[in-house]
Amino acid sequence: MTKFKVGDRVRLLAEGEPWPVGEIGTVLEVFTGDDGESVYYVRYYPDEPAYTHNCGHHLDDDLEFAGPADSDDVRTASETRERN
Repeated sequence: MTKFKVGDRVRLLAEGEPWPVGEIGTVLEVFTGDDGESVYYVRYYPDEPAYTHNCGHHLDDDLEFAGPADSDDVRTASETRERN
């Protein structure tokens, strides 16, 4: 079972990532990794194009729920998926 769903806003808890601890992002995709764990594809900085510098893969323990996405975040996620 996944902890977060597409469109959820999440706060980064993991250190050693390209983004600072506490950064808020939006879950764009959820899939199951090779080990059976949920993996979340998260986009940070929604006003910038979706490139590797603002999108990352995280596990449950790397994130905490920060609230539901507003309609702009969901629209941005949809646009991002169409471009890629």
